[in-house]
Amino acid sequence: MKTLEDLVHNIEYETSLFLDKRSIHCLKAFIDGWSVTFEDSYKLVHFQKYIEKLYKLERSHSWAAILSFIARDECEALQLFFIEFKKIQSYSLEHIEVENVYNDSFIEMLQKIKKRPAMYISKNSIYCLKAFLDGFMLSRPNDIESKILMKEFEIYIGKSNNLLAYSKSWAKMIDFYSGDEFLALEHFFKWFSEFQEQRCV
Repeated sequence: MKTLEDLVHNIEYETSLFLDKRSIHCLKAFIDGWSVTFEDSYKLVHFQKYIEKLYKLERSHSWAAILSFIARDECEALQLFFIEFKKIQSYSLEHIEVENVYNDSFIEMLQKIKKRPAMYISKNSIYCLKAFLDGFMLSRPNDIESKILMKEFEIYIGKSNNLLAYSKSWAKMIDFYSGDEFLALEHFFKWFSEFQEQRCV
C-alpha cells in the first residue's frame, strides 16, 4: 500500500487485520506509524485542518480526539473517520509542505516513543503503541529484522507469563497481565528492555 487512500480503504473493509482494538486512537496510531515512511503524511495535515474547520472547535486536538468526542462510541468514531476521509478528496487547502524526517530504525523509533509517547501515539495505550508499530512495519516491507524481533518478543512474553498456548498478540498478553492498558504500556518498555538484554547474551 503506497498511498494513504489505499491504506484507509483496506483498513475500512478489513479492520481486524490491521487493528487489535477497534479504536479511533489505535487507527490514528497505525496511520501515523505507516506515514513515517511515506510522503503522504501531508494528507493527514489536510485532514486535520478539514476536521477542525468542519466541527468549528476552538481548542487544539488531534482529529482522532475530535471524532472520539463527537461520536457516541469508538465504532461510530471509526465510521465517521472513514466517511470524512472520503470527503477530503474534494477539500482544498493551499499546498502544505511536510518534510519526512523519520528515517529512524525500528529500535530508534521505540526509544523516541518511550521518551515522549504523546508525540507518536494518540493515546497512552498498549493497543495504540501496537497499532503505531504495526503501521511502521507495514510501511517497511523489507525490514524483516523488526518483524522477527517482535515475533520473538511475542514468544518471550507468552513464555514469561504462561500465556503462549493462547496465541494472542503481545499487546493483548501484556494488557491481560497488567489489567490496565495504560499500565501495560509501562510493562511493555520494561519487558522489551529485559528481552533485548537476554537476546544479546
